Amino acid sequence: VQRGGVVMVALLNGLSGAAVFTAATRIMVVGQFGTQAVLYAAQPRFAELLAARDHAAVRSLYQAGTAWLVCLNWPLYLTALVFAPEVMRLFGDGYEAGVLALVIVCAGQLTAQVLGMGDLVLTMTGRTGLNLFNNVMSLLANVAVCVLLVPAYGAAGAAVALVAAALVRKLLPLWQLRSLVVLHPVSRPVLAATGSALVWFGALPLFLDAVTGGGVPVLAAAVLVGALGHLGTVWRLRDRLELRR
Repeated sequence: VQRGGVVMVALLNGLSGAAVFTAATRIMVVGQFGTQAVLYAAQPRFAELLAARDHAAVRSLYQAGTAWLVCLNWPLYLTALVFAPEVMRLFGDGYEAGVLALVIVCAGQLTAQVLGMGDLVLTMTGRTGLNLFNNVMSLLANVAVCVLLVPAYGAAGAAVALVAAALVRKLLPLWQLRSLVVLHPVSRPVLAATGSALVWFGALPLFLDAVTGGGVPVLAAAVLVGALGHLGTVWRLRDRLELRR
């Protein structure tokens, strides 16, 4: 879906728009490392709990895994969202046009992380046909929204299409699993993780940006201070976040 969006922008809005969209979505490649780490850790445990039909434990693990995704990925996307102009300038002249696209991508990924790993749980239940259907629907949503928005809005329209595709892929499994195990991400671990990320990578960078006027040095300082504060908070809340050994 992500690479297809680049092709759609090139066809409907030109190569310059495709270059801007490519740059704006590069942050997702970094975020995928954290996502894959949590998926690999949770997958065997999900399989064990589903085989035992312990649906309460499946729900608990889903919520804990969602909290882990937030702890790992929200700092990245919040920082890029707050400092979107500085991030896009790193790619060179002319890429400031992708600031709105980057903001949309980051906002969509923040939402996607909170929705958790319902697609993994769906696969672990053996419903791989539904998983394939969801991914096809995600691709169709991406193409449809690209056709509607990219000619007029370029990279920003493709970013909206990317977010729409991600939401389709995240929401459909939660609805399809409702008769087996009701999965909802709102829980104490998720609220604790989002609270820490919002304070250290949302409120703090915004404050520093307002006081200093922004810039790459401010971005670097915000990331350093925020990382230390976030790590300390996560360690302090490790029991609530179910990060025990």
